[in-house]
Formats: sequence, C-alpha cells, structure tokens
Amino acid sequence: MFSVNGPDGVQVEKLARMLGLNKSGFYHHFGDREGLFTFIVQHHSRMNEQFYNEISAANSFSPGFLNLVIKYRTAVLVQMQLRKHSDVPMFRDAFQAAKKRNTPLILPLWEDYLKISGNPALSKELYTIFQDVFFMRIANEDLTFKLAEGIAMNFLRIISAVKLYGIKLNTPKPPGI
Repeated sequence: MFSVNGPDGVQVEKLARMLGLNKSGFYHHFGDREGLFTFIVQHHSRMNEQFYNEISAANSFSPGFLNLVIKYRTAVLVQMQLRKHSDVPMFRDAFQAAKKRNTPLILPLWEDYLKISGNPALSKELYTIFQDVFFMRIANEDLTFKLAEGIAMNFLRIISAVKLYGIKLNTPKPPGI
C-alpha cells in the first residue's frame, strides 16, 4: 500500500484487514501510523541491504542492475515514495541512506553503460537525473524491464548526441571555468 500510494494512501482499516487484524489489533501492533511508517522504513532498510548485496555482484547496468530493479520492485517503489515525500524527515533520511549506500556500486555500471569514464561528477549527476526521471515515470503496474531500459537508452542517445557535436565528456572542467 505504501509502495504504491505513499503515506497518504495508507488506510489503517484497509491495511488491518489485509493483515488479518482488526483496527485495534493494528494499533496494538504498530501503535499508530507513525509506528507503521517506522516499521516500513526499517523493513526498507533490510530489503535495501539485500538489494545492495546483489548490486555488488551485478556486472552491467543493463541487463544486470535493471533486472535487480525489477526483482526488488517493492523496494524500488518504496524508495520512490521516500523520495517523493522527502519533506518528512524520516522518509528523507531513509531515502538518503539507501542512495548513499547504493550509488557507489551503481555508478561504475552506469559509467560503463554510457561509455563515459573519467568524469565521476558527470556520471553522478546524470545518474541522479536518471533516477528522478525513472521515479516520475514508473508506477507499480508498469514497472517493467522494457520501461527501465527505455529510460536508460534515452540517456545513451543524449550522450551520443553530445559526442556527435564534439563535446568531450571524459575530461573534467578546469578549475575556474
């Protein structure tokens, strides 16, 4: 429910029924909605640890990493909701913790995929933009490998166009420019 609709879409009565609890059983278990959100963030952290371990074994952005995105669909959708609702400190902190942990493993795969080595700042910026575009485009029902790869391929086309016009991507800008 949270991964699809975010915090505003979490309805205690509906969730309690899904868990086989009545409303009072839900409140006994979680305390309140904040308790539920704390549980969700903690669970997300555990799922992210598994995701991280598998990213470290991925040997490519596509299909390797993108297949993991599909495999960990719920964790990816929760990460998207945390990003969208980063005005809530608990969600912002959880989003940033997962991003900080995963990005160093993803960036080399991303750089290789885009064929832009030697400019980690550019790679990181492009990956951040990719992630934001990805989060804007996905929903539970259409999170497929084809969609994820299509978004990534748009970045390949951009890089190809930039290279075609003679802009060098592998050389960091000199200081002061």
